[in-house]
Amino acid sequence: MKGIAEFFSRIRNIQLKETRIRSVVRDAIQKQTGCEVAVESIVVKRGVVTIRPVDANMRSVLYMKKEAILKELDLGQGSHKEEQRMISDIRW
Repeated sequence: MKGIAEFFSRIRNIQLKETRIRSVVRDAIQKQTGCEVAVESIVVKRGVVTIRPVDANMRSVLYMKKEAILKELDLGQGSHKEEQRMISDIRW
């Protein structure tokens, strides 16, 4: 039983970390663009953030502000700095 509890504890920690990363990305996008993005529409895999679905207006704003968003994620302060360094690109 102890092994099962440890297994589920690790899964829960991974999910919390992923949710935290998505929240930080959402906050950076909102700060730089003013666009609202749902946390559920953000996927992070291998350092690449993918946002789905994106309308044409938001796509153009993200394209223009992409470097500023990445810079903010790279220079972020606080306890989430380790997670922020993992992000290298934003796609839609």
